[in-house]
Amino acid sequence: MPKLWCSVPSDAQDVESLRVIRNSCREFMTSMTDEISIEAQAAWWAQSPVMRGTPLLFHLLTEPNPIGFGLLRVQGVVFLTGGLLPRFRGKGYGAPLFQTLIALAVGVRMRPHLKVRSDNAQAVKLYKKLNFTAVSYLDSSGYSESPKGGVEIIGMRYEGDDASNC
Repeated sequence: MPKLWCSVPSDAQDVESLRVIRNSCREFMTSMTDEISIEAQAAWWAQSPVMRGTPLLFHLLTEPNPIGFGLLRVQGVVFLTGGLLPRFRGKGYGAPLFQTLIALAVGVRMRPHLKVRSDNAQAVKLYKKLNFTAVSYLDSSGYSESPKGGVEIIGMRYEGDDASNC
Protein backbone atom coordinates (compact mmCIF):
# COMPACT_ATOMS: atom_id res chain seq x y z
CA MET A 1 0.00 0.00 0.00
CA PRO A 2 1.36 3.48 -0.86
CA LYS A 3 2.38 5.61 2.11
CA LEU A 4 0.41 8.60 3.30
CA TRP A 5 2.07 11.94 3.85
CA CYS A 6 0.53 14.92 5.59
CA SER A 7 0.56 18.67 5.26
CA VAL A 8 -0.83 21.63 7.17
CA PRO A 9 -3.51 23.45 5.15
CA SER A 10 -1.95 26.64 3.83
CA ASP A 11 -4.29 28.19 1.27
CA ALA A 12 -7.94 28.49 0.31
CA GLN A 13 -7.81 25.33 -1.83
CA ASP A 14 -6.48 23.31 1.12
CA VAL A 15 -9.17 24.70 3.43
CA GLU A 16 -11.82 23.76 0.86
CA SER A 17 -10.36 20.23 0.58
CA LEU A 18 -10.59 19.95 4.36
CA ARG A 19 -14.27 21.01 4.24
CA VAL A 20 -15.13 18.55 1.46
CA ILE A 21 -13.45 15.62 3.22
CA ARG A 22 -14.99 16.48 6.59
CA ASN A 23 -18.47 16.80 5.07
CA SER A 24 -18.07 13.38 3.42
CA CYS A 25 -17.49 11.94 6.93
CA ARG A 26 -20.27 13.69 8.81
CA GLU A 27 -22.44 10.58 9.12
CA PHE A 28 -19.72 9.20 11.41
CA MET A 29 -19.25 12.37 13.48
CA THR A 30 -20.05 12.33 17.20
CA SER A 31 -20.95 16.04 17.26
CA MET A 32 -21.50 18.92 14.85
CA THR A 33 -22.99 16.57 12.26
CA ASP A 34 -24.48 19.22 9.99
CA GLU A 35 -22.88 19.94 6.64
CA ILE A 36 -20.37 22.78 6.88
CA SER A 37 -20.83 25.60 4.37
CA ILE A 38 -17.98 27.43 2.67
CA GLU A 39 -18.74 30.45 4.87
CA ALA A 40 -18.77 28.43 8.10
CA GLN A 41 -15.48 26.78 7.13
CA ALA A 42 -13.90 30.19 6.47
CA ALA A 43 -15.07 31.44 9.88
CA TRP A 44 -13.68 28.31 11.57
CA TRP A 45 -10.37 28.69 9.74
CA ALA A 46 -10.12 32.33 10.86
CA GLN A 47 -10.16 31.25 14.52
CA SER A 48 -6.95 30.94 16.47
CA PRO A 49 -5.34 27.47 16.21
CA VAL A 50 -5.88 27.16 19.96
CA MET A 51 -9.65 27.33 19.37
CA ARG A 52 -9.89 25.21 16.22
CA GLY A 53 -7.09 22.73 16.82
CA THR A 54 -4.37 21.66 14.42
CA PRO A 55 -5.75 20.23 11.16
CA LEU A 56 -3.72 18.09 8.78
CA LEU A 57 -4.45 16.94 5.25
CA PHE A 58 -3.37 13.44 4.24
CA HIS A 59 -2.18 12.70 0.72
CA LEU A 60 -1.12 9.85 -1.56
CA LEU A 61 1.51 10.49 -4.21
CA THR A 62 -0.83 8.91 -6.75
CA GLU A 63 -3.69 11.34 -6.04
CA PRO A 64 -3.82 15.01 -7.04
CA ASN A 65 -5.91 16.05 -4.00
CA PRO A 66 -5.89 15.12 -0.30
CA ILE A 67 -7.72 11.89 0.59
CA GLY A 68 -8.20 12.46 4.31
CA PHE A 69 -7.94 14.83 7.23
CA GLY A 70 -6.88 14.66 10.84
CA LEU A 71 -7.33 17.11 13.68
CA LEU A 72 -5.78 17.42 17.13
CA ARG A 73 -7.71 19.63 19.55
CA VAL A 74 -6.79 20.30 23.16
CA GLN A 75 -9.82 20.45 25.46
CA GLY A 76 -8.28 19.56 28.80
CA VAL A 77 -6.89 16.50 27.02
CA VAL A 78 -5.94 16.12 23.38
CA PHE A 79 -8.78 14.81 21.20
CA LEU A 80 -8.13 13.26 17.82
CA THR A 81 -10.53 13.13 14.92
CA GLY A 82 -10.09 12.28 11.30
CA GLY A 83 -11.65 10.78 8.24
CA LEU A 84 -11.18 9.66 4.67
CA LEU A 85 -13.02 10.30 1.45
CA PRO A 86 -15.47 7.42 0.84
CA ARG A 87 -13.48 5.74 -1.95
CA PHE A 88 -10.43 5.39 0.34
CA ARG A 89 -12.27 3.85 3.33
CA GLY A 90 -11.73 0.20 4.21
CA LYS A 91 -8.40 0.07 2.36
CA GLY A 92 -6.00 0.42 5.28
CA TYR A 93 -5.43 4.19 5.17
CA GLY A 94 -7.16 4.90 8.49
CA ALA A 95 -4.44 3.19 10.54
CA PRO A 96 -1.52 5.29 9.25
CA LEU A 97 -3.65 8.44 9.48
CA PHE A 98 -4.40 7.83 13.16
CA GLN A 99 -0.87 6.54 13.88
CA THR A 100 0.41 9.93 12.69
CA LEU A 101 -2.02 11.77 14.96
CA ILE A 102 -1.11 9.53 17.91
CA ALA A 103 2.62 10.11 17.34
CA LEU A 104 2.11 13.88 17.27
CA ALA A 105 0.16 13.86 20.54
CA VAL A 106 2.50 11.45 22.35
CA GLY A 107 5.48 13.42 21.02
CA VAL A 108 4.40 16.39 23.12
CA ARG A 109 3.56 14.12 26.10
CA MET A 110 -0.21 14.27 25.71
CA ARG A 111 -2.26 11.07 25.89
CA PRO A 112 -4.68 11.02 22.96
CA HIS A 113 -8.42 10.59 23.41
CA LEU A 114 -11.22 10.28 20.89
CA LYS A 115 -14.94 9.75 20.63
CA VAL A 116 -16.61 7.29 18.30
CA ARG A 117 -20.17 6.33 17.49
CA SER A 118 -20.96 2.83 18.73
CA ASP A 119 -22.55 2.00 15.36
CA ASN A 120 -19.27 2.73 13.53
CA ALA A 121 -17.94 -0.81 14.00
CA GLN A 122 -15.09 -0.38 11.51
CA ALA A 123 -13.70 2.62 13.41
CA VAL A 124 -14.16 0.99 16.84
CA LYS A 125 -12.20 -2.04 15.59
CA LEU A 126 -9.41 0.19 14.20
CA TYR A 127 -9.12 2.21 17.42
CA LYS A 128 -8.90 -0.94 19.55
CA LYS A 129 -6.19 -2.26 17.22
CA LEU A 130 -4.32 1.03 17.74
CA ASN A 131 -4.46 0.54 21.56
CA PHE A 132 -7.40 2.74 22.46
CA THR A 133 -9.67 1.48 25.24
CA ALA A 134 -13.19 2.58 26.11
CA VAL A 135 -13.34 4.84 29.16
CA SER A 136 -16.87 6.24 28.90
CA TYR A 137 -20.23 5.67 27.25
CA LEU A 138 -22.72 8.42 26.55
CA ASP A 139 -26.25 8.25 25.16
CA SER A 140 -26.32 11.05 22.60
CA SER A 141 -30.10 11.49 22.50
CA GLY A 142 -30.12 14.51 24.81
CA TYR A 143 -27.39 16.49 23.09
CA SER A 144 -28.31 19.04 20.43
CA GLU A 145 -25.03 18.75 18.47
CA SER A 146 -24.85 14.95 18.61
CA PRO A 147 -26.09 12.32 16.18
CA LYS A 148 -29.83 11.84 16.01
CA GLY A 149 -31.52 8.71 17.27
CA GLY A 150 -29.79 8.16 20.59
CA VAL A 151 -26.63 6.55 19.22
CA GLU A 152 -24.17 5.69 21.98
CA ILE A 153 -20.91 7.64 21.94
CA ILE A 154 -17.83 5.79 23.20
CA GLY A 155 -15.05 7.85 24.76
CA MET A 156 -11.68 6.16 24.20
CA ARG A 157 -8.19 6.76 25.59
CA TYR A 158 -4.88 5.69 24.06
CA GLU A 159 -3.11 3.03 26.13
CA GLY A 160 -0.13 2.20 23.93
CA ASP A 161 3.26 1.45 25.52
CA ASP A 162 4.51 4.92 24.57
CA ALA A 163 1.65 6.55 26.53
CA SER A 164 3.29 5.90 29.91
CA ASN A 165 5.19 9.20 29.65
CA CYS A 166 2.06 11.24 28.96
